[in-house]
Amino acid sequence: MENWITYIAECAFCLALLYLPFWGLLRKDTFFQFNRYALLAITALSFILPLISIPEITTPLAENEILSIQLDDINVIVNGKVGSENISWQMFLSIVYLSGVVACLLYKIYDLIRLARFIPRGCLWTHQENGIHIHCHVHDIVPFSWMNHIVISEKDYEENGHNILLHEQAHIACCHSWDVLWLSLVEVLQWFNPFIWMLSKEMQDVHEYEADLCVLRKGINAKDYQLLIIQKAAGPSSSAFANGFNHSSLKKRITMMIKEKSNPWARAKYLYLLPVAAICMIACTQSPK
Repeated sequence: MENWITYIAECAFCLALLYLPFWGLLRKDTFFQFNRYALLAITALSFILPLISIPEITTPLAENEILSIQLDDINVIVNGKVGSENISWQMFLSIVYLSGVVACLLYKIYDLIRLARFIPRGCLWTHQENGIHIHCHVHDIVPFSWMNHIVISEKDYEENGHNILLHEQAHIACCHSWDVLWLSLVEVLQWFNPFIWMLSKEMQDVHEYEADLCVLRKGINAKDYQLLIIQKAAGPSSSAFANGFNHSSLKKRITMMIKEKSNPWARAKYLYLLPVAAICMIACTQSPK
């Protein structure tokens, strides 16, 4: 039980240590695809690094040290205290952690079921194009996509259908829904860690930047597209799983569209992951098990 609790704590420590330099160094760069892969790598490494142990160099104990250790063991046995207080604290922490996992998981499942039921509800017609299902709704809803499904209102389809569909098709082509699923799993396991929620919001922003870039590369007028984003900025999102057209900060998205492209040599900053990963491994190896 102790090793299990320690592992969860080490995962949270690694995620925080790996994400903070990203937040300070890379989040304002225009390497959207690289940033996306970096965030995915950070979450994966946070679970992998604590499992890697670095061999420790040990030296023979002196006779007086051996005797001291033996006497300590005898005192523990005589007093009948075999870490009972530690066990009770570990049990308490385990119950709190598992309760949070179950609560977060149930909410995620509920949200996913609600999204799956919402897509066909109030649908006027469904059209399939290149393996993508487009659902036109009678209600005035914020356009969004999930896996290979796009939901759009009849009004939006008639007025701005081309640009909106390009945006949502970009989400699907980039497999953003799979990123959301993976991060949702990490959120369940690391629900107590504020850095995973910051990272998830960062990933949501990166998804929108990447989709916006794909739209502009199709030759869409930037000013018209930015005006469309402003018009659709209001309105509630359908689900945390959905890639909503109004996700992310409006100011951030427009800033990234007009921002000068980052210097290609700035990609070298991603190498920070190597020394930080090494620090994580050393810290996890030396932590008490």
